[in-house]
Amino acid sequence: MGVFQIREYEHKMNMELRPLGARCNLRCRYCYQEPQRHSVTKVGSYDIESIKRVTEAEDRPSTVLGGEPLMLPEKDLENLWAFGLRKFGANSIQTNAVLINDNHIGMFQQYRVAVGISIDGPGERNDLRWAGDLKRTREATSKTHAAIERLCREGIPPGLIVTLHRQNATTDKLPAMHRWIRHLEDLGVRSVRLHLLQVADEAVRQYALNGDEIVAALLGFAELEEELLTLRFDVFSDLRKMLLGHDWNTACVWNVCDPYTTRAVRGIDGNGRRSGCDRTKKEGIDFTIADAEGFERYLALYHTPWEHGGCKNCRFFLQCKGHCPGTAIDGDWRNRTEHCEAWKRLFAHFESKLLAEGLRPLSTRPIRKEVERAFLDAWARGRTTTLAYAVEKIEFRRSETATERLDYTFPDFTRVSWVSDAARTIWEPRLNRIREAWAEIEWLTVAAGIRPCAVTMVSPEDFEVGAGPWAEHGLSALPLEPNLFRIALGTPQHVAQFKKAWDAADQKAIGKLLGYPPCCHEFFRQVWVEQGLVDTTWPMAAATAPPPDGSRSIELAGPPETNILWRWLGARAVFHLPCRFDCEPSVELARKYLHVGREAGYGEEIDWLREILSWPVEWSALHGIAEVKTPVLKVSTRTDATARKYIVRRRGDSFSAQGARGLGFPYQAPMPRRRRRAPGSAPDPRTPFEKSEPRPEWYAADNGFASELAMDEAHKPLVELAVATLSGGGGNVLDLGCGNGVLLRKICRAAPGAVPFGIERESSRVEHARLLHPELAGHFIRGDMFAGNLIWPAERRYALALLMPGRLLEAEPEQAASLRNRLLDRCEHLLVYAYGDWLTRYRSLAGLAREAGLVLLAPTANARVSLAGIG
Repeated sequence: MGVFQIREYEHKMNMELRPLGARCNLRCRYCYQEPQRHSVTKVGSYDIESIKRVTEAEDRPSTVLGGEPLMLPEKDLENLWAFGLRKFGANSIQTNAVLINDNHIGMFQQYRVAVGISIDGPGERNDLRWAGDLKRTREATSKTHAAIERLCREGIPPGLIVTLHRQNATTDKLPAMHRWIRHLEDLGVRSVRLHLLQVADEAVRQYALNGDEIVAALLGFAELEEELLTLRFDVFSDLRKMLLGHDWNTACVWNVCDPYTTRAVRGIDGNGRRSGCDRTKKEGIDFTIADAEGFERYLALYHTPWEHGGCKNCRFFLQCKGHCPGTAIDGDWRNRTEHCEAWKRLFAHFESKLLAEGLRPLSTRPIRKEVERAFLDAWARGRTTTLAYAVEKIEFRRSETATERLDYTFPDFTRVSWVSDAARTIWEPRLNRIREAWAEIEWLTVAAGIRPCAVTMVSPEDFEVGAGPWAEHGLSALPLEPNLFRIALGTPQHVAQFKKAWDAADQKAIGKLLGYPPCCHEFFRQVWVEQGLVDTTWPMAAATAPPPDGSRSIELAGPPETNILWRWLGARAVFHLPCRFDCEPSVELARKYLHVGREAGYGEEIDWLREILSWPVEWSALHGIAEVKTPVLKVSTRTDATARKYIVRRRGDSFSAQGARGLGFPYQAPMPRRRRRAPGSAPDPRTPFEKSEPRPEWYAADNGFASELAMDEAHKPLVELAVATLSGGGGNVLDLGCGNGVLLRKICRAAPGAVPFGIERESSRVEHARLLHPELAGHFIRGDMFAGNLIWPAERRYALALLMPGRLLEAEPEQAASLRNRLLDRCEHLLVYAYGDWLTRYRSLAGLAREAGLVLLAPTANARVSLAGIG
């Protein structure tokens, strides 16, 4: 097997639409656009249609920007946003919000406009955002604050950009800023981006913080963030991500940017002319984009000593890369940022925190120099890469599959063996229905605009049946190969592009047209195309959780959406092979696909699919044969031939009621032997479910546990908190996703007067709940907690509701908001909990709750259970 090479990575953000150029209703004393306002180049008229044509050609979502974009006439804003909604499904704007009116609010809602607001603080803290005189400046600040409050009330809370300077971030100013941030959180603001003031000319220097003040201010905000429940500063998550080598979805300042092309930020001016980022326009001239991109700045900084403006020997070079060229020393992009000392100290601070958490920052790892070489090699070739990709490839190169592959491959085969006839009777028809639904969802995702094209295999009969529905949705079908019914589906324009890419074997274009994440497409190209592997499981697992030296066994977790170990049976949540078992772009795509499936009427099939993908599963490879073991069946299929055995185990967070008991993973442990009653002793007076003899197989498995002991340990803190909350007062207790009702049974037995109610999607679990609660069987309902009024009759209130917050993240935002409102209106107390992967994925229960729009009322470290409020 050959060696991976680092390939180009395209870091793209939204297009910035600047119809009015730098025109603005304010004259912020530090604005980096001032050189453009003083230049001889003036903005004349603008042409909305030209702007739209260029935006469509760029095929990137757009942000309306300025200057101040709300100076545009409302009809022109509506024209742009109607186009953006139709083309991209959403819009965005960055504004100082002084001019926001009722019509703007209505358009924000109608055209799905995400609103960003630039403001530096309350009252005098915002005085550098000058409006001509102090009176008008304070009035403008008041209008901005009023707009923030209005947007939050309307359900469209803005994200804020706050520039730090001497007016708002010196030590004496920080307490007022922290109080303001807490107030913003109370209003509903969830995201604040902290900017360091960019010195556009030396007259601005008087407002800039020095290095010590920058560090003190940012560390103060970092400490504040730990106390906040829902509001976050993205700079701190970016610092952590960059140190860990997870640089997907980080701000452009941490990623390379050639000032001649500014790949991360591209603008379109009033006449449809393309230009670069305004932060680099020190001469006041709106230069055009250069024909070729270069990375000379980064090669130079890496080799230039620190005392001469470079970054030589800095262990944080991979994270910072000299930072934004717009903040370079002396305004010369060939130097590193003038904020170097501050960022270096901040990286060191977060490096120490990560080490204390048991994590290994890339800055401390032995492979750092090798990753640096990968970047240098890529830049020398006129390309770039990412930390995530470079680290993944280097670690893969070190894994033993890179050298141990044997020189034969089996013909394709797949054989299945079920653990029991009962498991087959239930799950074989369900798998068939999942496959049938997935074939429909495949092309419906194209019709929904989620991706340009799909490729599928159809028989002549299926082609005739499908042609009508495809045409109704505006899709064309184009055969890709003679004598084979492999077809591309999409708009006529897109399928023509796909056929051209297919014939030319242009893998990059094929991946883009199929909507695959760039990271996954590059992974596929390297592993499948260049290396010739027939099975990507081991490299995918090694990228997720690299095995210890010498080990050929990997244990990992990850969201069910990226579990592709059922793909040989057609059960999967994405159409591509993800690069990792926790690939975030793949998870986002999967959730969109599953939503399309539910909208198309395949809700039951989606529920089964999610259940299957949440079970534990083991893949192993030996001598070219892969064996995939699941709780209900095992599969034998082909893989890449290796001399020794390789194992990947994915820990699940649930278990099938029909799952087998066996002697190893992924099966449940065998039951202990029953004890015989001594002759002549009295029979046990307890009910069958209370006896010490083994419970039914579904007793723990229904609730996702491998054993009754594990379930009891997990339930114990929930029961204790529930009983303490009810305080002997009893009342109705609602479990949202109740499984088979065991938890409710424990709570109600420990809290006299408590009355159980539960809702659960899986019918067998509901039947089991009714067995456990025979006298209140009607209180257990099969249904979707997000749909209908079955558990919300008008006269009923609940003293306590139980919810795993991750369920809110799996729902559509409107559904989640509706359930939160019901909980707020109809429940006295809300108890939240989480186990396993949900806690690791979001770092804590508080983090998970925050993402779900909830607030822990008494957060504690390492908590799995807490009372919560609605955020």
